[in-house]
Amino acid sequence: MFIFSSAEITPFTLSFFPEEGDAFNDGWRIIGKETGEIELLAPGEEAEDDDNTKF
Repeated sequence: MFIFSSAEITPFTLSFFPEEGDAFNDGWRIIGKETGEIELLAPGEEAEDDDNTKF
């Protein structure tokens, strides 16, 4: 999935987490960076320090 704005790649974070439980420790995140790189973060996994990956 790519999200475009003005013909450029727009960074995004898509989060999936349960209704009950801790969003960070029980949720999955998909992070799209300005470079076009897409990361999948498992529950409890931390992203590299990046403005687009802050939770």
